[in-house]
Amino acid sequence: MSYRPGDIFYKQVTTFSPSGISTNTDVTPWATLVHNGVDDFTPHVFVTNVDVGRYTVSGVIPSTYAVGSSINVAVSGLVTGNLSKAVVDLDVLSAPNSGLFDYVQIEPGLNARQLLALLGAPIGGVSSGAGNTLWYQGANNPAQNRVSSVCTSGIRTVVSYVLP
Repeated sequence: MSYRPGDIFYKQVTTFSPSGISTNTDVTPWATLVHNGVDDFTPHVFVTNVDVGRYTVSGVIPSTYAVGSSINVAVSGLVTGNLSKAVVDLDVLSAPNSGLFDYVQIEPGLNARQLLALLGAPIGGVSSGAGNTLWYQGANNPAQNRVSSVCTSGIRTVVSYVLP
């Protein structure tokens, strides 16, 4: 599963006795969020016993974490007096689905969503014109975002645009 900043996560860990049998820890285990390899003690991570030797680890990924950050949870507990540790991988934070194209940079100042809007306006939008100028309006955008000027022989001379 891919997580985004602000998402709630739920993962499970198991604990075993030295002989390999599933067993509860001596006290409830504790957990820490690990952000890009560094323990972050600010967000609270909850650990709940759900069955013998099985715990659910949950919390909220801070919205301040950047897309592309590596996130793990370090879980520690005492099993028959011995310290036991596990690391649960939450993966790399991804971009929000609704704005995925906002995070793909084509070049400085131009992302994939803006480029697709510019390219799609003449194809799927409304076009109008007067004299030697054509205006293109995006299909779902009332603003004219691309203007093309042509000379009398039909050769395009200037293309200007407004990024959505």
